[in-house]
Amino acid sequence: MFERLPFLGAGIGYQADLHAEILANREAIDFVEVPTDQFLGELPGWSDRLVDLKHSFRTVAHGIYMSLGDAAGPHLEYLEQLAPFLEALDPLWFSDHIDMGNIPHDDQGMYFHGMQVPFTFDQADVFRRNMQVFADRVRRPLLIENIFYKFVLPMPGRLPEPAFIHKMLEGTDFGLLLDVTNVYINALNFGFDPYQWLDQAPLHRAVEIHVAGGEQIASGPWRGRWADTHSQPVPDAVWQMVDFVVPRAPVKAILLERDQNYPPMTDMLAELRIARDILASHGFGPTRDGPALAITTP
Repeated sequence: MFERLPFLGAGIGYQADLHAEILANREAIDFVEVPTDQFLGELPGWSDRLVDLKHSFRTVAHGIYMSLGDAAGPHLEYLEQLAPFLEALDPLWFSDHIDMGNIPHDDQGMYFHGMQVPFTFDQADVFRRNMQVFADRVRRPLLIENIFYKFVLPMPGRLPEPAFIHKMLEGTDFGLLLDVTNVYINALNFGFDPYQWLDQAPLHRAVEIHVAGGEQIASGPWRGRWADTHSQPVPDAVWQMVDFVVPRAPVKAILLERDQNYPPMTDMLAELRIARDILASHGFGPTRDGPALAITTP
């Protein structure tokens, strides 16, 4: 199903604060994931940045406001903004999340991004319908990403999350953007076995992997639990899970997410080498010269 998609390797999520450093290290970065909604909010002011990225890297696009989980139907006004942007960028694929999405024209509506959806057959149907509308309009591969969540909706007939993702992708050509860190953090917070989750998930659809480092919450009602903050180095446990996934999936790309608390670029490039070496150890693409950070395998 995904044979025609090119192998990308190890890439980084674009951050405006790191624009110059990302361009300066283009030889060490295999691809860049472009945050769709940041650019939609800043154009035409960021047109030069878009041109820089398009001419310097292979790209994929990643959004947060498609609202693919909205039972009211696809957000067509947003789609009409998204489609020409993707036409201009020409990414190899685009992606969004398994969440509620947002409420258009509502200042508080953005907070529905990352909100859990019920893991039911009916909700899986909602995703399939909305994803098809977006894919038909944009005409490029669409991936959907599992999220970090703070609760699970106790709906009658609720499916396990991996079974829900199976059902959501069943009978479609859509792929999975597997956020391994989100699986890891949800497992810590809710006490399930992340490897059992992976065994049950549709890894045969996993085209891209996201990795990041989160933080343990120090105060408030969630004290002691973990959050997906994209602010720390990728834990060894997450790299071990990536090493488990890669030989079981048609992985084309591993993406490092770092949205805040930026370390030196050399540290992020070392994490890319870990990702690249894991891919190479399973026969996916070439390695590059230079030492990588050591990881401890189980």
